[in-house]
Amino acid sequence: MPSSKSPLSGTTMTASPASSFFSSIAGQGRRGLGKLHSLVGEQVVLLPLALGEKKPLLNGWQKITFLTMKKKLVLILDLPHYRQRKLELLTFLLRRHSINREDWVHTYCFSGTKESLPGRKKDRLREILPDLRKAEEFIRLNQPCVVVGFGSLPCEFLTGAGVLSTKAGTWWDAKKFGRVWITHSPEAALYKPDLVVQISRTIRRAAEQAGIETKPADIPMFKWVEYETGRPC
Repeated sequence: MPSSKSPLSGTTMTASPASSFFSSIAGQGRRGLGKLHSLVGEQVVLLPLALGEKKPLLNGWQKITFLTMKKKLVLILDLPHYRQRKLELLTFLLRRHSINREDWVHTYCFSGTKESLPGRKKDRLREILPDLRKAEEFIRLNQPCVVVGFGSLPCEFLTGAGVLSTKAGTWWDAKKFGRVWITHSPEAALYKPDLVVQISRTIRRAAEQAGIETKPADIPMFKWVEYETGRPC
């Protein structure tokens, strides 16, 4: 249960408004869950029920708490520029830790190109503000979750720090998002493979915080030869 007072504390919800509310969010998927969390608070355990069932099908559901509940990984990337390249390596690293596709989602800090990003931080934040608001909403709708930022732009967005090297490789407490993990961009690692060690370790530790079981998976090695031409990121 949440440590702070629940938004519902001291209020009474009658059957009719309650039924109307739950009917309104039915079929909305994660958007509906976001609305429900905004009502009851984010540190509340929500367990799905199959139609017609009186209790969850999940074994041991009575012992599940907010702290032990499995959470989704929300991965924040910098730009959709070279999207396929960075996602190929990122997906490989997630699969290497046996993290299933349904356990993670991703979005970007900026929908434009690297060339269109202003150099000054103040100008840059003003330029990408609409995209940052979308990213904030994306995180909110995927609660409960563990957030991982990949690269300089996500680092700046999540922690306020403009120098990635001062934050990469571990977690930090962010005022808006709670504990967030920061590491290098998969795109940078395509041309500097030694960064993969830190990225992989950060992913594994974030997954463990999310309650996602990790173990080495026997999958084909990543095809680095396609990126050995030294093309700039």
